[in-house]
Amino acid sequence: LGHVSHQWKNPLTKVGTSITLLETIHKHDFSRFIETFEKQLPLMKKSLNLMKKSMDEFSTFYQTKNEKENFNLIESISNITEILSSKITLQRVKINYEIQEDFKIFGYEHILSNIFLVLIDNSLEAFSQTENNFITISTKKIKEKTIIKYQDNAGGIKIKPIDSVFDYFVSSKENKKSSGIGLAVVKMLVNDRLNGEINVQNHENGVVFTIIL
Repeated sequence: LGHVSHQWKNPLTKVGTSITLLETIHKHDFSRFIETFEKQLPLMKKSLNLMKKSMDEFSTFYQTKNEKENFNLIESISNITEILSSKITLQRVKINYEIQEDFKIFGYEHILSNIFLVLIDNSLEAFSQTENNFITISTKKIKEKTIIKYQDNAGGIKIKPIDSVFDYFVSSKENKKSSGIGLAVVKMLVNDRLNGEINVQNHENGVVFTIIL
């Protein structure tokens, strides 16, 4: 339940924001209602779909299920950035892709989507400066391995040893409102479901997560 509630937080907030916007437009500016509805409906569908996939993943975690598939990594990450678009805009964050447009991964798309949801949201919570905020996601292949690097300039992780950030109920967020399970979920998904590994290190004025599949 803790895993699911953590993964549902942002898409559920996104759906709620869309509904509130539609209610306001319907009441005060009905002439724009259809136009607004057509824009918000796809975003709500994406949020609900991600929530369903999260629930399915955790409820059947120990079962053999689902077939791997080839999916476009940039498209998958873009779906997550749409869900988090309000926070990205508010924090003035630029998302940089150092990924070939046709770069595909053979695996479980919804699992990687959940991983990037946690990583991007953690960065958004950590940014404190008002400009030049960025997140850079890059990929490369070395023989049979796919390496994904996620980097931000949100100040880095203060916890020592830094690897303890993957432990349950450990949070680097200063406001202490975090449940401290997000990165623990990420490590579990990478190790147990993707048969990969993840490591973290501070770099310059931020953090770098490296996922090896």
